[in-house]
Amino acid sequence: MLSRALAVTAALLICAPAFAQAPAPRAEHPVKVTAIPGIVDAGTQWKAVWSGDDADGIVGTPDGGVIFAQREVNRVRKIAADGKTSVVVENTDAAGSLGIDYQGRIVAVLRDHPSVAI
Repeated sequence: MLSRALAVTAALLICAPAFAQAPAPRAEHPVKVTAIPGIVDAGTQWKAVWSGDDADGIVGTPDGGVIFAQREVNRVRKIAADGKTSVVVENTDAAGSLGIDYQGRIVAVLRDHPSVAI
């Protein structure tokens, strides 16, 4: 069975592709939610909690929140299960996609980094 954090991550991917403090949230519209056993109940109401175009690598956290990279402002932000936001890491040097390893460490892909050879 998948974790609640994964379900929250899925909700953000569907309804809130990014989170920003300046732009107004995008208009919400009704969505029919089909049950996915162990993840989401049919008829669940989604709520947009972040809008904008500065979120990358959304990952669910064990405590029911999510983290995501904000590449252009060089930070990793967290949205807790209660909706409160915080900055987890500053000065990320343009971190993009994120992951959390088995020890709970945040790992990130650095994009367009001058010291990275492809």
